[in-house]
Amino acid sequence: MKEDKSAELTQSYFLGTITEEELETLDRLLKEDPNLRTQFAATARMDTNLRDAASSVSVESEQPKPVTRLSRHSLWVGLGAAAAILFCWMIVSQFRPGSSSLPIARLVELNGAVTWTADGQQ
Repeated sequence: MKEDKSAELTQSYFLGTITEEELETLDRLLKEDPNLRTQFAATARMDTNLRDAASSVSVESEQPKPVTRLSRHSLWVGLGAAAAILFCWMIVSQFRPGSSSLPIARLVELNGAVTWTADGQQ
């Protein structure tokens, strides 16, 4: 019964819920029992280590970071812009005068009527 009472008092002490009367009882028990003093000291070290470890954990790591679609959205916007620029460049390069590297026809000599057949047999 004495051990149960001392364990309960020790726990109340470290949780900060001990009353004045219980604190006096714990003090008296610690003065009388060297084994309880040893156990109390070990519990005090463990409590200190746990509190130090808990205080060293940053608040940011405890809370999960929100997932944003900004990076995926930015990727799609960038790819869309690149495709639009490429499309515009292709259109401009097709209709620019002198842009074709191979001539469609070359007139070497003109004598009489000329007939020209375009692409698609027209």
